Amino acid sequence: MALKIATFTSFVLMSVNSVTGPRFATAFHNKDYKALRNHSIKAAQLNFYASLPVFVLIVVFNKFILSLSLEMSLLLEVSFC
Repeated sequence: MALKIATFTSFVLMSVNSVTGPRFATAFHNKDYKALRNHSIKAAQLNFYASLPVFVLIVVFNKFILSLSLEMSLLLEVSFC
């Protein structure tokens, strides 16, 4: 369960970075450093706000998430015996 949550967070980060990468390259190639700065600030903000709900869920429901993770590992352990 914890792995799924972490994967979701990295999926969001990779999505934002794949969109902003070409914008960074274009702005840098055109020597438009003001646009490069603006793109980087907006990308950082988007990454932060996209990851914030997952972080809050982990902080608030940490014991519940860990118990689910423990139960899943115990179920997997029993099924392979």
